[in-house]
Amino acid sequence: MYFWQILFLLLAAAVAAYAHLRPQSDIAAKRLRKLMIWFFPYAFITIGLCALFLQPAWVAVVFLLSAAACFILFLKKDIQ
Repeated sequence: MYFWQILFLLLAAAVAAYAHLRPQSDIAAKRLRKLMIWFFPYAFITIGLCALFLQPAWVAVVFLLSAAACFILFLKKDIQ
């Protein structure tokens, strides 16, 4: 796994943790949830598909599962 991929995973984890810690009705939390629903999953899918061809399959699986987790968890939280 490349260094920038690890940094991207850490950035996504930090944003996800910060979005979960914010109150549900906060405007910043709503914006962060939208970011976690739309930007991060698509970036994870792009990185995962590129990694599928250039790196071992487990790297692609990590990014594709992260995309699914981000989308499902934050969409569920946004709907509530």
